[in-house]
Amino acid sequence: MDNRIENSAVGRDVFQAGREKGGTVKPKAVPPIVWDALVEYLAGRTAGPLFVTRTDARLREPEVWKLLRRLARRAALPQAGSIHPHVLRADGITDALDAGDKLEDVQDTADHRDPRTTQRYNRRRNRLERHPGHGLAARLADRLAADGIELVDADNDQGALPGQLAVPMP
Repeated sequence: MDNRIENSAVGRDVFQAGREKGGTVKPKAVPPIVWDALVEYLAGRTAGPLFVTRTDARLREPEVWKLLRRLARRAALPQAGSIHPHVLRADGITDALDAGDKLEDVQDTADHRDPRTTQRYNRRRNRLERHPGHGLAARLADRLAADGIELVDADNDQGALPGQLAVPMP
């Protein structure tokens, strides 16, 4: 929250501000909707703290927590009383991975050196409905069907067990 407008390189697609771990500065992608909101928020300001309160004081961490909780209450989120900024980071990582973004891309965006750190943020990992076995079974069924071998339907009247192979007799 210590970023100042005059120390930030702002461009339509990139925003560069602050120090990462190790003292380096890393540019961040700025989607157009975020860019437009940032330009509107800055309202022509070219110097001073990047994020400010209503009185133009630098926005500090306690104010960010209060603002986030106020917005969560307004949105009627069940966790409104306990939400904190780090939750947004975890949600962003989880949603990106759930949408199919590559782990290494999400890891890079989160500035994690180790992919295991990124995976610790993933709240949907180990969900059985996303287990690779489902995709494997579907691909196997397609290959078997292409070879003329069909999986017997569990609802058939042949008395077969679910998933039992029906091999056509010549």
